[in-house]
Amino acid sequence: PVTVTKVTGTENYEMSETAGVAYFIMKVLPSKKGTGTKDDPFLIEELEDFKTMNEKLLPGDKVYFELKSDLDLTPLTEWTSLNNQSPYDCNVNFNGNGYKLSNFTATGGIFHVLNGSVENLVIENANVSGGANTGVLANYIGYTNIKANVKNVTIKDSKFSGGNDSGLLSGYTYNALVENVYLENCESKLSGRSGRIITGRMEDYSEIINCYAKGGKCYGGTQQCGGLVGQVNVKDAKIANCGISSEISANRAMGAIVAYVKGPDGHTTVE
Repeated sequence: PVTVTKVTGTENYEMSETAGVAYFIMKVLPSKKGTGTKDDPFLIEELEDFKTMNEKLLPGDKVYFELKSDLDLTPLTEWTSLNNQSPYDCNVNFNGNGYKLSNFTATGGIFHVLNGSVENLVIENANVSGGANTGVLANYIGYTNIKANVKNVTIKDSKFSGGNDSGLLSGYTYNALVENVYLENCESKLSGRSGRIITGRMEDYSEIINCYAKGGKCYGGTQQCGGLVGQVNVKDAKIANCGISSEISANRAMGAIVAYVKGPDGHTTVE
């Protein structure tokens, strides 16, 4: 038999009202770290929360994350880019709430394929390297039939090195909207073609709006080194209200905004 001598509070249970009957109705309380829904996102408050993001992704479904404080990622010794398995159908909504991720060091970006959105985030003092199609935030922003949005993101005092079709923000921007991205005092070292400060290559139906790079430099690369975009290779693309005041250099095919435009039927708008 179980004897209950005293019960106080009803935070997570209810008592029966029937005389002579004692039972508890337990209530399921929301997790303090969230459940990943829009109304109850996973909360990233410490390094362990960041490290376990991959474990919380759901193929074919959307998961929400919110950064709740500045995080120093110096102790992070290993990182597997998020959404790294084909068909890249783990949809993520990541809201940085204006907080900062600092000292991210890895081979490959925070995301492999960003399927979803990242907003209101600051990345500081990152050091990312990789081969082709690599970036600090994501190796790919969007993908074939996968849409993505990046809005209100700042990357500053960071270093990046990559091969073909690589850039500081992302390697590829595909079927995506990149808006209000600001890069400050960043260094992008390229070892192949189509490199840039924002993205290595723009693909179908992408837009880069209100983006700016200040200070730092983009150098190396065999060709197609653009201030913001290395190569535009799309049916339809738009670059609007963007600027750069950074140093860029390459062997050939170099441009302040875009280095090289090549694509099928369609048009590219720069305004």
